[in-house]
Amino acid sequence: MKNICRPDNLKSCAACCGLYNVADASESSLGAELRKRSFLFRNVPRNVNDLVNFKQFIACSGSVKIIDPDIHVCEFIGFLDQEERVVGCMLHPDSTGNNGIDFRGLCHYGSMACKSFYCPAWMELPLRIKSIVAASVSDWRNYGLVITDVSFCQSIVGLIEGRISQVLSHEILNDQKVVQTLGDLLMLKDTWPFGSSLRQRRSAYYLKNQFKACSEDDLLRNVLSSLSFTYGVDFTGREFRDLIMAKIDESVDAIRLVAGSN
Repeated sequence: MKNICRPDNLKSCAACCGLYNVADASESSLGAELRKRSFLFRNVPRNVNDLVNFKQFIACSGSVKIIDPDIHVCEFIGFLDQEERVVGCMLHPDSTGNNGIDFRGLCHYGSMACKSFYCPAWMELPLRIKSIVAASVSDWRNYGLVITDVSFCQSIVGLIEGRISQVLSHEILNDQKVVQTLGDLLMLKDTWPFGSSLRQRRSAYYLKNQFKACSEDDLLRNVLSSLSFTYGVDFTGREFRDLIMAKIDESVDAIRLVAGSN
């Protein structure tokens, strides 16, 4: 994987554009908002006045409720492909209709900030974990939510590696059963049963140095803290640990089965 922002043509991440800083980050709500913006943007003439007018229209539409006022939700996030699999900046020079011109200077943070920003996940996640997430999480919404949470990803993998007493190798990703069980674990960022009725899914894309190598109890605490941050509810109590460890054991069993057959 060369690019954590867009590991393949099936998904991408736009967390740093404020995508998840909304009260309703459900797939239906985010998808509808991005679909609307993408449709409208196709017909916007690529000149400063019309692009600024588009920005103001989206900003004033009131279609999203922001959680953290310090994190800007960019008006120019949209789908970059007809299949609605890749999300990103519609002002980027490579985006359809821009003819190679970089219009990002018109966004809230400006072109230089967009060009130079690297999230903590880009810098801190080991390549093997980036590869595991990219292989195990298949859609844009959940990929961006998972890959940006360094502590969650490191701790999930750390719990598994602690049980099997070895580092996960790239070869395990060749087995679909292993990929599925890893995906089920990572997708707790969206499918956590105790948060099923909640619409919030906060991204930890700006949190630096959250992960520390530690004991199994500490790793488990990290996972629950990440889920608490994501859903905005305290899930750090002991009663929530059993579900996490049951899913960890499922992944461990699948990995051991693959290892035993090789």
